[in-house]
Amino acid sequence: MQPQGRSGHGAQLIEFPSGRRVGPAGPEPGPRAPRTVSLRTLEASVGAPASVVLRTLASMGNEIERRSRLERVVAVERRRFWGRRYLTTEVLELEPTAIRSHWLTGPVEAVEESIECVQVAVDRSELTWRGSFAARDGLRGRLASIAVRWALQGDRQRVFTAARRIAEARFALNRANAIRRSGHPAGSGLLGGLSRDLEVVRSSEGVGPDEPIA
Repeated sequence: MQPQGRSGHGAQLIEFPSGRRVGPAGPEPGPRAPRTVSLRTLEASVGAPASVVLRTLASMGNEIERRSRLERVVAVERRRFWGRRYLTTEVLELEPTAIRSHWLTGPVEAVEESIECVQVAVDRSELTWRGSFAARDGLRGRLASIAVRWALQGDRQRVFTAARRIAEARFALNRANAIRRSGHPAGSGLLGGLSRDLEVVRSSEGVGPDEPIA
């Protein structure tokens, strides 16, 4: 008489491949993170104090919201490499020696920039401008990122050229006003040397070098 247990007649035998674990399926792989493309670093010298340079760069956009003393949202008019213009909204984080920004709206994703300005003399500063953006994968995304990188770098150079001209003109005007107030020609005696220090502190906005762009 045959036993009728689990291995008897009528039982269904299932053979599993050796070495293979049986369990719930693993999580599906998520979408890949966007590829980050770095912009070419811009390094330049400006004939003005760092406070004047940073204040000028921060004022190149139209302020639409002031979140705090050192954080504001601005609208910036930019240009594509074929000359057409477009608007972006950007958050600026203001520091004593730097400006950091990221786009809230615009045709390019995850654009971030940092502008560091170090004063090397009473009338001269060294500026370093870095940036990056997110690019799509694939051949089409790589080709598009070349055009985007070129356009952003060209627009950044245009903004810097205008800001440097304004900062140097503003500083020259402040210097002339300080010399006029002192009543002594620049470079004559002690007062001539002090006048240049006064120009750094007495900017048109009335803030000193420790609070360059608040």
